[in-house]
Amino acid sequence: MKNAQVSPNRFAWLRRLFCILLVLCLTPAMAEEKDTSHAEEYVAEFSSLGQADHLAPALDYFVDFRFLKSVNADAVAWLRTEDGAMNHPVFQAKDNKYYMKRNMIHRASSDGEIFLDCASDQNFTEDVWYLYGSTSNEGPLSNLQNMLGEGVLESHPGLILMTPDGNYTAEFFAAYPTNVGDETSWRIDTTSPETYAASMDTIRGFEGAVMLEERLPAHGEKLLVLNTHVNTKLRRREVLFARLTPCAPTPENAKDLNKIEMDSRETLNGYVDIEGVGRYMLYAQDDPMWGELRYERNGSKKVRRFEQGGCGPTAVAIALANLLTPEELTILSYYADDPAGFSFCSCSVNNYRCNLSHAQYHPETPEEFLRYLPIILANYAAGNNEYHKAYRTESQGTNMEFLQNMVEIFKLKCTYTRYAPDALEMIKEGKGTRIAVCTAVRGSPFTNSGHFIILAYVDDEYAYYLDPLRENNYEKYYKSRVLEMVAPGVVRVKVDAATNLDVSPYYILEK
Repeated sequence: MKNAQVSPNRFAWLRRLFCILLVLCLTPAMAEEKDTSHAEEYVAEFSSLGQADHLAPALDYFVDFRFLKSVNADAVAWLRTEDGAMNHPVFQAKDNKYYMKRNMIHRASSDGEIFLDCASDQNFTEDVWYLYGSTSNEGPLSNLQNMLGEGVLESHPGLILMTPDGNYTAEFFAAYPTNVGDETSWRIDTTSPETYAASMDTIRGFEGAVMLEERLPAHGEKLLVLNTHVNTKLRRREVLFARLTPCAPTPENAKDLNKIEMDSRETLNGYVDIEGVGRYMLYAQDDPMWGELRYERNGSKKVRRFEQGGCGPTAVAIALANLLTPEELTILSYYADDPAGFSFCSCSVNNYRCNLSHAQYHPETPEEFLRYLPIILANYAAGNNEYHKAYRTESQGTNMEFLQNMVEIFKLKCTYTRYAPDALEMIKEGKGTRIAVCTAVRGSPFTNSGHFIILAYVDDEYAYYLDPLRENNYEKYYKSRVLEMVAPGVVRVKVDAATNLDVSPYYILEK
């Protein structure tokens, strides 16, 4: 059959001429009505849209890789599910066995970490990036279990891969089962379109394979291959394939991913106004933001919570926060023993009892120091200090010797006394410029054992105390009848009664 011949339209030029004349006639009228004051803005807006068409949306968070590498220099990326259910750093060692049985602080771990193939460029410049990790119940990739189930691959929320040079969204398009000894079948040859197509055909040919053809990337697009395994005798592995799409630049107001979980927690801490007395910053060891965090020194065999024994760091934090500015509080960062400074996480005040499923929170700004001061001091007292000393004891809470360190660091004046009338008189004379950290002992209206509290203010009638245990049930203590609650965590006592509270000694601080 001969090819059909298309006759040229003899009048096409006439139609073009008519259109040109029509445009020329209408242009002046249109120009009179159109507001051109924002023309440059429109051009810039649409230009930027055109340039970002191939990018995924910008993320509202980022990873502080500088700090992450100070914790572990092997850190190269961060992998997260879009819904936040999985949230883990990615490491790279000189071989592919190291992080199969070690965690981020190089301790033995049956589940290991997520790690980049040792032969891969850690700057992620290649076309295909290969990651490994365990999908056991406690493994870092546990959220990627059984991805071969019907409809699972296409309904998965997807992944976000964050690197020092940029972020990517990862959309799954294929998966298949194989054994742990398989070292070659999942390698994708991107040398040419033909070799790439052959690699895709290989994936399709595996028994039990799932291939979402509508998501299949074109040759030249970046790919992520996840080699998962479980720590069982089955030695089974699922290989997952995803297309990587670059994200738009991170906005300036984005939050550090390591900090989102803690920063989102609700807290009852904050400033409290005491009528006729003044405004005081008040923290509580049993605050929901950190009450469940583990508070232990390195090597401790106990697992105690901050709400159970954090009155020492909390009391000192109350004193410092009411004497110093938030900017002055950041001076403390220079006195950590760890070069990375102070850090904590959503389960522990340090990494001694951390579950190691996430990186540490690294406070840097004055606002962060003010918000987290009690657990920063707990980190210090647990051993992260330039004196290489742990003030958190095995049996008796926190040794208040670390208060002397704070006095030296912040250049405070500290007066020590065991005589209550002297302490009350000094606080009264200070009129809000002095504050006392003091110890309530057995028999006091504050505790049946030992407890640190704050003597904040004294006038002619009352002595005002700030209690780090906000939910303290004073009714169970013998002398509690002398206490009058002003607000949760704030009580006052008649001055005459305040001299007989079984509270001693007093560390009176001032600038």
